[in-house]
Amino acid sequence: MKTVLILVLSHDKPPYNKMVDTALQTWDKDPVEGTETVFYFDGTTKNSGKNVFLNVDSGLLGMGKKTIAALEYALHNHQFDYIARIHSSIYCNKQALIEYVQTLPDTDLVAGSVAESANGFQYIWGGTGFVISRDVVQKIIDNKIHWQHKYMEDESISLLVNWLSVPFSAGKAGAIDNMGDHWRCISYGGESITFSNFEDLKPLGHHFYRVKQDGKRWVDEFIMKELKRVL
Repeated sequence: MKTVLILVLSHDKPPYNKMVDTALQTWDKDPVEGTETVFYFDGTTKNSGKNVFLNVDSGLLGMGKKTIAALEYALHNHQFDYIARIHSSIYCNKQALIEYVQTLPDTDLVAGSVAESANGFQYIWGGTGFVISRDVVQKIIDNKIHWQHKYMEDESISLLVNWLSVPFSAGKAGAIDNMGDHWRCISYGGESITFSNFEDLKPLGHHFYRVKQDGKRWVDEFIMKELKRVL
């Protein structure tokens, strides 16, 4: 069986720490064979359990340094065939994810939602997560000097893998939005729907669901709990 290490871009200050707690109570509560989860933070707090603290300065444009450090940590400390890089406002359906990676090429893989950057190039949007094969993770670390930190983390990593001649592959994920009296799931690589009952999401089969509602972390928490209930 191919395996996947889920790296969760995290922060241990409010309101983001609440989302880590919610993840541990929902999608990461139950073990799934072939998957492992690490929540990575900046700072020097002692590592414990699934939490890894990396001694980097990760302001908005410093998140690339944080992810580089997390990838280096993963290569030195974990066995995996793929890394799934998500953030704390993504619900990961681990069973769907492990089934998905079985279908992927073993090498030269960067898969996610392909978007157009305002800076004039295509990139893998980190907002809905992405999957990288181990060989590409190693190539990124071997060539980290070429990481362009003037861009956001997902744009920077995309530019680097493009420079490495690794093509983008389309992933499959959903982004859930509250529309007042109903919900909307915009799907990347699948059907987009509006719904009132979270049961309606089951046929979509996504492995990642972006639940981020800006300024409304309690809604993020509600969505994750609903996804845990139905998935």
